[in-house]
Amino acid sequence: MRLSYENVLATGPFPKVRSVLARDRQRAVVVELGEDRWAVVPEVRYGVSSANHLACRISEATGGPAASFEVYDPDLLSVAIFHTGGKVHGYHSEQGHTITNWDENDVPFLIDRLGRAYSEDEPRPHGPYGDDPAPFTLLAAGPVDQAALGTVLSGPGAAAARHHDLLRHLSLDVPALRMTFEEAAASGLGRVTPGRLPTRT
Repeated sequence: MRLSYENVLATGPFPKVRSVLARDRQRAVVVELGEDRWAVVPEVRYGVSSANHLACRISEATGGPAASFEVYDPDLLSVAIFHTGGKVHGYHSEQGHTITNWDENDVPFLIDRLGRAYSEDEPRPHGPYGDDPAPFTLLAAGPVDQAALGTVLSGPGAAAARHHDLLRHLSLDVPALRMTFEEAAASGLGRVTPGRLPTRT
């Protein structure tokens, strides 16, 4: 699967959010969504997602909630919710996706998004994981219809469309949370942190 876009919903004072980006030398677009509420759209370096790590570090710095969103459209939406630096909830729209690894005897085995290992012919669970809507209310900017949100989390749908519906139910239907870094930088909606400069050859 290829990462379509990723971002972080952060809460807390901007200087604390900015300090995490500065310490990590992470280039990102930061868009204000309301009082002490921010969309952080990181630049993807070497094809490696950084949203999970940033959300954890930002929630630790601010003492409040933060969440990472990773969208692999159309296959997978992954969300991790943190509070004061600890992970309080994880969601995967499809838990059956795996990567292949090899043991010390060069025998292949599969690892899923939750770190569970399976042999190649072993059955593994499929469907959403973590589709309880209650933890998502930590992130909401308005009232949440938990029954309707639960239907979004547990029902069918492509990853990007599911992410859009999830944000809508959290009163966070804003373009910045559905953009790549390049799109966010070109939009002019927020400020671009300096981060790490590219190495000249």
